[in-house]
Amino acid sequence: MLIARETVPELIAFGDLLNGALEADRHHMIKLNIDPQLKEQVLKMLPAMRSPTVSPLSDQAFAIETVIPKSRTAELLIQLRTLGATDIVVMSLNAVVL
Repeated sequence: MLIARETVPELIAFGDLLNGALEADRHHMIKLNIDPQLKEQVLKMLPAMRSPTVSPLSDQAFAIETVIPKSRTAELLIQLRTLGATDIVVMSLNAVVL
């Protein structure tokens, strides 16, 4: 049995990267555009690791991006499209390091 006598930052970082790769395999990044009057409704329904990123667009609409569980991707796509979201992009992730 091997017992570490001190914490090695590089080993901790390596462990974080391995865990990040495993975590990424269970999630998707989703990006979408939404009209201002629907922004709050969309934000309430979207899961997020911390909180979704919201950016104003030049036409007064908003771009929203967040990380979602893969298991909910199809369900959320249907709900978002039904609400009026446009330009929806779903991306695979390589790593999620918190």
